[in-house]
Amino acid sequence: MKLALAHPPAFEPGADWRYSNTGYLLAGMLIEQVTGHSYGDEIRHRIVGPLGLRRTSVPVAAMEIRGPHARGYARPGKDAPLKDITALNSTVAGPSGAMISSGADFKRFLGALLRGKLLAPTQLHETMRTCPTGDPGGGAYGLGLESHPLPCGGLAWGHEAASPATGPRAAPRQTAGRPRPW
Repeated sequence: MKLALAHPPAFEPGADWRYSNTGYLLAGMLIEQVTGHSYGDEIRHRIVGPLGLRRTSVPVAAMEIRGPHARGYARPGKDAPLKDITALNSTVAGPSGAMISSGADFKRFLGALLRGKLLAPTQLHETMRTCPTGDPGGGAYGLGLESHPLPCGGLAWGHEAASPATGPRAAPRQTAGRPRPW
């Protein structure tokens, strides 16, 4: 906390946007403080189990990908060869990056979230209150959810995962309970 407060803000609240994992890290700490359990145990108990997410795991200490899965590759530099980063340990990012999920499970989770199965209406509304990100396509970001305007009207909702090692990785978007690719 001292370190964060030792630096001036990059901009006035509401004047700009920049992604940060801080909210996820704080949420994980809060979950553990309030419940006395790890954030992974609480996510498994409150979300993964009830939604029947059979291909989702929350490794807290070490990453393991169970069952069949795609391989991940990254190019660490402009002219560098591709590097297999499938087993990159995302748990170093704590609650902001430690989940592993299949596309089908993510779609199920996002559908349940957007249909109000996981949060009270007021809380869901807050996650969908967004700020423009400067994306040329009109993307905006809220509390863990991104929106992108659809050519036919309406918004597609989702979240794109990224790390310094992998760069952006596409994740499903959902609108009106129906998945839309991005």
